[in-house]
Amino acid sequence: MKKTASKQNFWSYFKERNQKHIVFAVCMALYLAFCVGSLVYFAVLGVEHFRDCLIALSYIAIVPIFYLLEYFLKIRAGLPFTLFIIVYCVFCFLGASYNFYTIIPILDDILHMGWGIIFTSVGFCIIKSLMGEPQTGKQFAAYLIFSAGFCMILSVFWEIYEFSSDNLMAHFDMQEDTIVDHIHSFMLHDPYDHLHTLRLDGITQTVIHYGNGETYVIDGYLDLGLIDTMMDLIWCVILTAVFSAVLAIDRRFGSKLYPHLIPVYVGGKGAEPKTDPDPNPEPQHEESCPGE
Repeated sequence: MKKTASKQNFWSYFKERNQKHIVFAVCMALYLAFCVGSLVYFAVLGVEHFRDCLIALSYIAIVPIFYLLEYFLKIRAGLPFTLFIIVYCVFCFLGASYNFYTIIPILDDILHMGWGIIFTSVGFCIIKSLMGEPQTGKQFAAYLIFSAGFCMILSVFWEIYEFSSDNLMAHFDMQEDTIVDHIHSFMLHDPYDHLHTLRLDGITQTVIHYGNGETYVIDGYLDLGLIDTMMDLIWCVILTAVFSAVLAIDRRFGSKLYPHLIPVYVGGKGAEPKTDPDPNPEPQHEESCPGE
């Protein structure tokens, strides 16, 4: 019985990954420097930026997580995919901590569109790690269906996280409010039933009365996060469908984009050939089993 070479340990993989892919390593280092610099900056600003320090730490953690996922899932991300992840994370950080969501109002929608690409790619990596590279058209279609479903599940869990954070933690408003000028409601209809709604159009003000007699006036009516949540999910669904269609069309015409859009599986049956084979591979050893 043949015994294959021992599995490469994480430290060896880490050194080899950065030595053979210098541009990849530089991009990771620049991203890490930005996050660490931001952490120091917010720490110097004082305790009022404690939240931003936590956000900086979470984005710093993405670097080791990226390497660990590559190692354990036996995948290697191409430079275009890596750059997309880095740019995506940078703009998420800029939006959350540097007020870019106010400077660029559509930034939140754009980033939620990116879910469709990132989460679908992660789903594809997981199924490839379990099953190998798809060998047939039907298998590829099954991988796409799994990846799209995985993307939708993650997006739903993210919205649950946003809802939980807003309700459990002070000073959080991840499910951002929306000003609307009309509502229709079963609850407000008199008598209340599930057959008729009361529609209020042209709302110009909502007045909130506090127990101490003070009031707060809102220009319009405040939707507490429902519209934001649904638009996030809708954008994710749209980009997931578009990205899946691009992968399917690309497969039909020879998979020219596929290695750049989806990390390559390098771990066994069905693995794509490495583009940078080791010039000095370790020899494989044969070892007889007892009774052979």
